[in-house]
Amino acid sequence: MVNNYQPGSPFRKIQQIPSVKIDHNIMQSAKISGYWSQEITDKDVGQDGLPDPISIRRDLYIKGRTVRINYDQSLAPTLLLHLGAGVQRYRNPDAAPASISSYDEAGLLGIKGAPGTGYPRIGGGNLGDSTYGGMANQIGPTNRGLYLQVKPTAVSQITWIRGNHTYKAGGEWKIDTFTNKSDIGLSPSFTFSGAQTSQPLYGTTLPGGTAIGSGFASFLLGYYNAAAISNSSDPQYRKSSWGFFVQDTWKLNRKLTLDYGLRYDLQLPERELWRRTSSFYPHIPNPNANGIPGGVFYEGTGAGRCGCLLVPSYPYAIAPRLGVAYQLNGRQSFGRAGGYRIRPPIPSPTSAPATARGWVTTRSTVRRLEMACRRENCRMGSPGIRRRSTGRPPIPACW
Repeated sequence: MVNNYQPGSPFRKIQQIPSVKIDHNIMQSAKISGYWSQEITDKDVGQDGLPDPISIRRDLYIKGRTVRINYDQSLAPTLLLHLGAGVQRYRNPDAAPASISSYDEAGLLGIKGAPGTGYPRIGGGNLGDSTYGGMANQIGPTNRGLYLQVKPTAVSQITWIRGNHTYKAGGEWKIDTFTNKSDIGLSPSFTFSGAQTSQPLYGTTLPGGTAIGSGFASFLLGYYNAAAISNSSDPQYRKSSWGFFVQDTWKLNRKLTLDYGLRYDLQLPERELWRRTSSFYPHIPNPNANGIPGGVFYEGTGAGRCGCLLVPSYPYAIAPRLGVAYQLNGRQSFGRAGGYRIRPPIPSPTSAPATARGWVTTRSTVRRLEMACRRENCRMGSPGIRRRSTGRPPIPACW
């Protein structure tokens, strides 16, 4: 029989997103604020209607948390300090449930030699066909992963108002981390084909074109075509970034405002924590090919490493910025902003050669013509928009 099974099962997803924000005035000129939020997602994926342990279903209990603290103080009537720090954390255990991943395949099925436990993975599409029937879907676990992301951040800024000038200076720092742990190879993987139940002389196709052999028959006889196991993998990636800027908003007269400043960024390429990233180099001897040039090497220092970095950092990413805002009449503003920056290419550490060098330039100019907000206390992220109710200067572009 064929086409007699429709995979499917009820889907479950429960989500909670609580959050708390607190503001407290420490003194008349200083305040502190805090924010906490959490997103919890409890769901199942891959429901196929089959019982454990042959089901491919996975249980996910995902947690995401954000914590942030800000401190603001008026050091003087025209001098304001802002400090902030926070962290974001994401945890996603995308894996088969324990009834599948902890299955004792050695004691219950007699399959020995695997580095861990778990029901065997039997690939879909090779246990049957539309002619003789069988099982078209995969059985056993499809994923046993744990994904972690942690991102600490910090910012600082000081603002000084002097005459027609509003000076700003500040910086930011962050680290992006990603861990991709996989245990899928701890349980064996088997694939089946019709080659083991076909004729040795003609293979899986007779001279007349008739296909013979059945992957499902090979499965019932225990004759697998290929098998694989592997240890756990646990790469951990890190990427650090720093940024600093100085800026001045100069109100030349009632209608004309000039914004100018300079920003510097230092972004380190993403690297594996223990320098377990490799690349191909054409000039080193390959011990597996009798010393012929062309082999794999690892970055870092020590035995078996090149004493170098696969992707170097570029320390001259400087970006001057300039913006002009002119108020045509009481309700319209004309703004023009432009910038020029020098930045390096930031390729993936797994694809860039060790000799990657150089820099590229990009130039962008943005021209805007916008109608002023008709609402009170409007805010628009472009130069030249005035708050009509407060009469404050045009809001500068965000740098």
